[in-house]
Amino acid sequence: MAPHTRDASGIAAAVTQVIPSIGDCLESDRALGGPAQLRVMIAFDVFKSGEIGSLVIDGLEDRAHLSTLPACLEGTLAAMRFAPGPSAISVQLPLEARAITESQKN
Repeated sequence: MAPHTRDASGIAAAVTQVIPSIGDCLESDRALGGPAQLRVMIAFDVFKSGEIGSLVIDGLEDRAHLSTLPACLEGTLAAMRFAPGPSAISVQLPLEARAITESQKN
Protein backbone atom coordinates (compact mmCIF):
# COMPACT_ATOMS: atom_id res chain seq x y z
CA MET A 1 0.00 0.00 0.00
CA ALA A 2 1.38 3.40 -0.96
CA PRO A 3 2.12 5.86 1.83
CA HIS A 4 -0.30 8.73 2.34
CA THR A 5 0.54 12.32 1.45
CA ARG A 6 1.63 14.61 4.27
CA ASP A 7 -1.09 17.21 3.70
CA ALA A 8 -4.48 17.52 5.43
CA SER A 9 -6.27 15.27 2.93
CA GLY A 10 -3.57 12.58 3.22
CA ILE A 11 -3.74 12.65 7.00
CA ALA A 12 -7.54 12.43 6.89
CA ALA A 13 -7.31 9.51 4.45
CA ALA A 14 -4.82 7.67 6.68
CA VAL A 15 -7.01 8.06 9.77
CA THR A 16 -10.13 7.07 7.80
CA GLN A 17 -8.34 3.95 6.58
CA VAL A 18 -7.63 2.76 10.15
CA ILE A 19 -11.14 3.48 11.47
CA PRO A 20 -12.27 -0.18 11.01
CA SER A 21 -9.30 -1.32 13.13
CA ILE A 22 -10.10 1.33 15.72
CA GLY A 23 -13.66 -0.05 15.78
CA ASP A 24 -12.23 -3.52 16.42
CA CYS A 25 -10.22 -2.12 19.36
CA LEU A 26 -13.36 -0.52 20.72
CA GLU A 27 -15.43 -3.71 20.30
CA SER A 28 -12.84 -5.70 22.25
CA ASP A 29 -12.86 -3.09 25.00
CA ARG A 30 -16.66 -3.05 25.07
CA ALA A 31 -16.64 -6.81 25.75
CA LEU A 32 -14.69 -5.94 28.92
CA GLY A 33 -17.27 -3.39 30.02
CA GLY A 34 -15.98 -0.40 28.09
CA PRO A 35 -18.14 2.23 26.42
CA ALA A 36 -19.72 1.76 22.99
CA GLN A 37 -18.51 5.17 21.88
CA LEU A 38 -15.09 6.77 22.06
CA ARG A 39 -14.16 10.43 21.82
CA VAL A 40 -10.49 11.29 22.24
CA MET A 41 -7.90 13.78 21.06
CA ILE A 42 -4.93 12.30 19.24
CA ALA A 43 -1.61 13.98 18.62
CA PHE A 44 1.38 12.60 16.77
CA ASP A 45 4.37 13.59 14.70
CA VAL A 46 5.00 12.44 11.17
CA PHE A 47 8.78 12.04 11.00
CA LYS A 48 10.82 12.87 7.90
CA SER A 49 10.78 9.15 7.10
CA GLY A 50 6.96 9.11 7.05
CA GLU A 51 6.67 7.04 10.23
CA ILE A 52 4.54 8.03 13.22
CA GLY A 53 6.12 9.05 16.52
CA SER A 54 5.36 10.91 19.73
CA LEU A 55 1.82 9.51 19.72
CA VAL A 56 -0.43 10.77 22.52
CA ILE A 57 -4.10 9.83 23.02
CA ASP A 58 -5.92 12.09 25.49
CA GLY A 59 -9.22 10.89 26.92
CA LEU A 60 -8.44 7.28 27.83
CA GLU A 61 -7.17 7.84 31.34
CA ASP A 62 -10.17 6.05 32.88
CA ARG A 63 -9.61 2.94 30.68
CA ALA A 64 -5.81 2.73 30.84
CA HIS A 65 -5.65 0.26 33.74
CA LEU A 66 -8.80 -1.67 32.81
CA SER A 67 -8.17 -2.81 29.27
CA THR A 68 -5.90 -3.11 26.28
CA LEU A 69 -7.74 -0.28 24.50
CA PRO A 70 -4.93 2.30 24.80
CA ALA A 71 -2.30 -0.13 23.48
CA CYS A 72 -4.62 -1.32 20.70
CA LEU A 73 -5.31 2.24 19.54
CA GLU A 74 -1.65 3.19 19.75
CA GLY A 75 -0.64 0.18 17.65
CA THR A 76 -3.32 0.91 15.07
CA LEU A 77 -2.44 4.59 14.74
CA ALA A 78 1.32 3.95 14.78
CA ALA A 79 0.91 1.70 11.73
CA MET A 80 -0.07 4.66 9.52
CA ARG A 81 2.60 5.57 6.96
CA PHE A 82 3.18 8.79 5.08
CA ALA A 83 5.43 9.86 2.23
CA PRO A 84 8.89 11.02 3.31
CA GLY A 85 9.33 14.78 3.58
CA PRO A 86 11.87 17.48 4.31
CA SER A 87 10.82 17.93 7.94
CA ALA A 88 8.67 16.42 10.66
CA ILE A 89 5.10 17.66 11.01
CA SER A 90 2.89 17.68 14.09
CA VAL A 91 -0.74 16.60 13.87
CA GLN A 92 -3.50 17.03 16.44
CA LEU A 93 -7.10 16.07 15.80
CA PRO A 94 -10.21 14.76 17.51
CA LEU A 95 -11.19 11.16 16.94
CA GLU A 96 -14.64 9.72 17.45
CA ALA A 97 -15.50 6.06 16.96
CA ARG A 98 -18.33 3.72 17.84
CA ALA A 99 -18.37 -0.04 18.38
CA ILE A 100 -20.55 -1.93 15.90
CA THR A 101 -22.77 -4.62 17.33
CA GLU A 102 -23.49 -7.86 15.47
CA SER A 103 -27.00 -6.66 14.58
CA GLN A 104 -25.57 -3.49 12.98
CA LYS A 105 -23.17 -5.52 10.79
CA ASN A 106 -26.00 -7.31 8.96
